[in-house]
Amino acid sequence: MSRNKMIKKIKGILNNPSSYATQKIPIKTNSYGDLVLEGLDENRLILLDTENQELFEYNFRQDSLYHIAEFGRGPGGLSNANDLTIKDDMVYIAMSSDRISTFYCESTPCFFKKETKLNKQIIYSLAKTDSSFVVLGGTPTNQTSGSNLKSTGDKNEPSLHVYNDRKKVFSFGKRYKTNNHWMLKRPFTEGIIKYSNQYGLYILSYSRLPYIYIFNDELELVRSYKFKNFILGKQKYWPKEGRLRIVLSNHSIMKDITLLTKDLALLKVETKRDSEVISSVFAWDRQLDFYLIGLNETKAKYLGSRHFNKKETYGSLIVTKQGVIRSTGGRLKWFNF
Repeated sequence: MSRNKMIKKIKGILNNPSSYATQKIPIKTNSYGDLVLEGLDENRLILLDTENQELFEYNFRQDSLYHIAEFGRGPGGLSNANDLTIKDDMVYIAMSSDRISTFYCESTPCFFKKETKLNKQIIYSLAKTDSSFVVLGGTPTNQTSGSNLKSTGDKNEPSLHVYNDRKKVFSFGKRYKTNNHWMLKRPFTEGIIKYSNQYGLYILSYSRLPYIYIFNDELELVRSYKFKNFILGKQKYWPKEGRLRIVLSNHSIMKDITLLTKDLALLKVETKRDSEVISSVFAWDRQLDFYLIGLNETKAKYLGSRHFNKKETYGSLIVTKQGVIRSTGGRLKWFNF
């Protein structure tokens, strides 16, 4: 499908989903916002449920679902898995506990191949180049409360790290004055990192900041975008006690980045408003805003939005190369491109 037809289809699904045919994906999940999806090829989808720690492969053409991995601390098991990336026929699962599991997917279903352990590296997001892993995250710090807090390692280290196998060879990105305090580091280590092989570009966003950053293969910042309607969340920090409190006010989150074509990415921003306690759980009015980012263009373009009220706790839209996945009440439907 051409770039223009794909954009038109996504926009149509956002604005008028009832006019498009759907296909049910035979899986039910109670996760909201904890699904990571990526297309393996034109017929196969990889789904990581980060809340329940399960990995699935779904074949659209055969309408078949395979359970590839589940919670476990041994090789092939999932523990604190929070992101996935695909390179060629390999699926790489990032676990915040410094492990990367590799699954081989040349044939159906995928199967576990090996595990790579990055020494004391917390992983929030992962990208794969031809020769390296690129990790968004930090190194462990002392989380003990009290005025005698101690830090380890580089006090103001960057949050992007390049690994050749298990060895860290380079760190890059802006250095923020966090003094290696784990609470102050969180805004600059949690987010999304993607890599475009065709253009040799890294796409970075931090979850709670209104920016997209583009780095080249020389690890130089070449472009950035700022999103004006992004609502910065408020946090209160008490340095002597070493405590951080997130205020439950309106806020936005950089939710997902999808590489649709070799030169086009799609950004999903979630904005939460007017929190309310319903059945002992905080519920929000939520809006998903979608933007197109041309990797060689200077401006991002607004594509459309989707609103979910407080009762639609498990409602979401996830865009992949193959189509749009809609989650409603924990049930998944696929809009084919």
